[in-house]
Amino acid sequence: MVAIIQLAIASGATVGGLVFDLSGYRATFELSATVLGVAAVFAFNELFCHGDRGKLLRGFSIDCAS
Repeated sequence: MVAIIQLAIASGATVGGLVFDLSGYRATFELSATVLGVAAVFAFNELFCHGDRGKLLRGFSIDCAS
């Protein structure tokens, strides 16, 4: 797990630096916002469709296709 986190930190810094060099600082923030949005969709999907939502959110439900 520690190796995955270190890899994520190193690759994030590398990709962020390349995007900054090629397109400027705004593209770096746009890329990070996109990655954050995709991660949020995956997290909510896991929470609502596969997790134990009874303990987390009482009275709130989302119908999942799977």
